[in-house]
Amino acid sequence: MQSIDLNSKLEGKRRRLQKGLEYACKSALGITALMMLTFFLALGYRGIGAFSQTQIEINVTSIESSTKSTINQSMYNLIKEPDRKTKKSLRQLVTPNAYSTIDITEPGTYTLVAHTDVDMYVKGVYNKLDEVQQVIVDNFIEQDKIYRTWNWDFWTNSDSRSPEIAGIWGAVVGTFYTIGIAILFAFPIGVGCAVHMEEFPQRKGKGWKRYRDFMEININNLAAVPSIVYGLLGLAVLINFFGMSRSISLVGAITLGILVLPVIVISARTALRTVPQHIIDASNGLRASRLQTTIYPVLPAALLGIITGTIIAIARAIGESAPLIMIGMVAFILTAPSTPMDPATTLPVQIFLWADSPERGFAEKTSAAILVLLTALIVLNVLAIWLRTRFAINW
Repeated sequence: MQSIDLNSKLEGKRRRLQKGLEYACKSALGITALMMLTFFLALGYRGIGAFSQTQIEINVTSIESSTKSTINQSMYNLIKEPDRKTKKSLRQLVTPNAYSTIDITEPGTYTLVAHTDVDMYVKGVYNKLDEVQQVIVDNFIEQDKIYRTWNWDFWTNSDSRSPEIAGIWGAVVGTFYTIGIAILFAFPIGVGCAVHMEEFPQRKGKGWKRYRDFMEININNLAAVPSIVYGLLGLAVLINFFGMSRSISLVGAITLGILVLPVIVISARTALRTVPQHIIDASNGLRASRLQTTIYPVLPAALLGIITGTIIAIARAIGESAPLIMIGMVAFILTAPSTPMDPATTLPVQIFLWADSPERGFAEKTSAAILVLLTALIVLNVLAIWLRTRFAINW
């Protein structure tokens, strides 16, 4: 049979309206893509510099009474007969943390991290160097004594007062503890709630119906509650009532676990509803109990949808900062936490702290940390899409 092009049968006015709607949708898609591209380009332009670090190479010819004196004397040797002002300018080229992060015990060539003002000058962000420092830095760049290299400190260090050595490792470890425990807490409870509401038969009576309606309404409402409300709940119940310590990963994990619990329940219920009825009927035909039917054929068939929904819930929890700020996870963390009971922070809270810092050197750290967080969120969403398409079952 010959196919009929219905669009060609439309009247002129209706056809124009349809074309106009089609162009409007395409324009909206293009504008959205352009906004996303602009957003990522702006973040990349501001944050790409944080992935490189400016370093100064010095030659130590003599060991002084302390590491600080040794470094200062080596800096003085870079200039022939420097005066007092030049010596002060030379000392200020190195990060203040160099004296505590390196141990010089014998002569040789050592590499020191440059001060954030030198780093920003070399990267062309801003210039806060005085005339003497600028001349010295320009000369050192020509002599390859000041150069840029990959910033391992950004990945391996925790927070610091000096932006040139501040890193995200402590926040990453805190995020791992917080999100990991949150999912361990919320996943079994959420799946159990979904199984109870979907797979077990309803009892007769108005009381049971009211109970189910009450649960339905509250689960749907809790999924839309602003995240800061969960922070207030964690502050009032976990900290003030139960007396748990502030700023530890365990409190943040329970708070975020309650936050993502409705999302897991809703996604698990949706996955359970997609299991075909004939699978349940076949299990019942084999005289399996309701519990056996739920455990063996139903849950494995719905597991892919449950895992996909859980991954989306993890992506939401990773990006939350408001509830964690409410429970005090804004501590200045110099070392990564070793247990969930240690003071910790997460990557979104670390971004908030850096964005609020008056030091301009933290601006590029903020953008770089946002890029890392967005990359993690994109990877999680891509993983959810891949699982859904790769292991989807065609009933």
